[in-house]
Amino acid sequence: MKEDSKMNVVDISPGSRSSLTSSDSNYSGELLSRGISRRDFGKLLGAQALVLSCFSLSGCGGGATTEQPGLQAAVKYGDPIVFDPATGGISLPYTGYYYGEIVAGGKTRFYKEYFPENSIYNGNQVMITIPDGYNTEDYLLRSGWKTLADKYNFTLFIMEPLNEQWGTVASEMAYVSAAYTLRGTTTDAGGVNRVGILGFGSGGQALQQLVMTNELSAASAVFVNASHIDSSYLASLSTQVFTGSSFGAVFNAADNTVYLNQVPVPVWIFETTVDATVQGVVNYWKGVNRTVSVDADFNGGKIFYQDPTNAAENHFTPRGAIANVAWSTQTVNPVDTGFNQMLYANFLGVTNRYGANVWNNAIHPHLDFTALGVKNYKFLDQGVLREYLVYVPPNLRNGTAPLPVVYTLPGGDTNHFTNFENTRWNEQADKYGYIIVSVAGAGTNKASYLGSPANKWVTGSVYTKFLAFNDTGTTTPGYVDDISFFKTLIARVETDYKIDPTRRFIAAHSNGAAFSLEMVRVIPQYFAAFSRLSGHLTRNPGLPDDLAINDLPIYAIIGENNSPSVLMNGTLAPGFNTSFTNYLVNNLGYTAVAAAALIANPGINGLVEDLHNGMVHKTWEWRDANSVPICRATTTSLRGHSFIMGDIPNMAEWFTHWSRVNGKLVYKP
Repeated sequence: MKEDSKMNVVDISPGSRSSLTSSDSNYSGELLSRGISRRDFGKLLGAQALVLSCFSLSGCGGGATTEQPGLQAAVKYGDPIVFDPATGGISLPYTGYYYGEIVAGGKTRFYKEYFPENSIYNGNQVMITIPDGYNTEDYLLRSGWKTLADKYNFTLFIMEPLNEQWGTVASEMAYVSAAYTLRGTTTDAGGVNRVGILGFGSGGQALQQLVMTNELSAASAVFVNASHIDSSYLASLSTQVFTGSSFGAVFNAADNTVYLNQVPVPVWIFETTVDATVQGVVNYWKGVNRTVSVDADFNGGKIFYQDPTNAAENHFTPRGAIANVAWSTQTVNPVDTGFNQMLYANFLGVTNRYGANVWNNAIHPHLDFTALGVKNYKFLDQGVLREYLVYVPPNLRNGTAPLPVVYTLPGGDTNHFTNFENTRWNEQADKYGYIIVSVAGAGTNKASYLGSPANKWVTGSVYTKFLAFNDTGTTTPGYVDDISFFKTLIARVETDYKIDPTRRFIAAHSNGAAFSLEMVRVIPQYFAAFSRLSGHLTRNPGLPDDLAINDLPIYAIIGENNSPSVLMNGTLAPGFNTSFTNYLVNNLGYTAVAAAALIANPGINGLVEDLHNGMVHKTWEWRDANSVPICRATTTSLRGHSFIMGDIPNMAEWFTHWSRVNGKLVYKP
């Protein structure tokens, strides 16, 4: 990313996806020479040993692999991660080409990973099973995938056959399964759900069968000569319950069980001959993706699009009918750079998936940050590079009136780009006239900083002796003071944009919500209202109780199956007020006295329900003596920790009622 030193505005690296065209080919034919940062890949995953070697890559794959010009040997096992907090930001603390060892099925096998120069944490990834007859390095060069990864800043995760030839599907399943599982636990790069898949041969077929049993891992998938899956296997999927889907249906009497053949994944299939077996696989994916029966021509085959009337009712595709299934008898040359460019431009690079649980999972189109006019900013604070982006509704960019601002904070392990893309706060900004500021937590590789090289917010649960939250400037050396950072951030935003200082709001998720609750307790005067998704205050023992919230309006949204959830079963069970007192004290920061006063006068005001794509919200409000709703709490049916897009409009509407004028809160019904 190139930085503008005058404005501290940088190019949007995760954006420009929609500007990619299938004719935009820039294959250089060689790897760029660069040094590789160190990374410790040492890990044991059950019985699968993961080891990094310092030997030449010519030993990988068990065959004729040779080290290519500019391709460095992998890092040595045990070498430390190199990460400079002054320059790291949301960037991964490693770039270059790596390989790791897997012991699966009694054999030692390798997987490989490529991280471009500007790789970011929780970015996008393409997973590939190398086609027969190619060594990995030669394929990455000749196919253009390394060039595409460099240009569009996605990482590559590669599975390879022994001696350049895949075995049977049954013999390869242990290796592919181990690597597929490993990808989500060790790379810290692609994000669990932001993966496009390209599978060749029997290794690709093993991968396709894994996708069929865990659709949440793939945003889209292409399979080349990898779809000879037996009809009995396909039939068995219709009777297998998706793990985690059968939570108690406490909001209604309907059966909310989800089966494996009900979770969509956009899929393209290429086979030289589409026989009855392959046609059965195509038909399976057509059913999964709820496509219409009418087809369209597609590269020597047909494509079927998701039924738009079904999409409106399907919480998996809340942004329209984007799922599709295609088949083609086109003979695929695996190293045809134009073909691979087309795959990324038209399919693998245009879809995103979010949500770790089946009832809060969705596929949606990637946002084009450049077309939206999003600006990304970087600046140093306390010696740490901090990053945030700003979105202003197009019709308000040339206005003179100050605008309300929503600061939205992601959870740990998530950056400000993915936060903005998953929440779609730009839609609410366009509707209500908000400026949106999406802010990344501090980047670090310190093991003591929540245990991984990722972006995090400092909260009381992490550092019991960290007293930066008392707003006196006291800090523990080596750690950032996020409260101080946020004050600086607000000042910067209000220098660059016309902000209404009476209407600042916070909307945050998970670790970001936990930190936001610290801000609400310590500097509530900066904000008019707050809303959080699945985040709980973790009290810092160093803070006095009189820092508890007394007046700032709070809206808390939590999934029915996100533990701990106080608003369970949709009913007011005996002792509910006691439970809610605990909820206010332990999760929202109220003192026990303040919490008791809040729920006693006048108590529960009423119950409101609304529907969003089949997901039910139940909302309670607690009002003060003047009937002003000081606290609102919503339970989202069935979902776990991840939010659904239907949660975001509820937060946006809450903010429309509030302002802080001359230090006093003003409520507008």
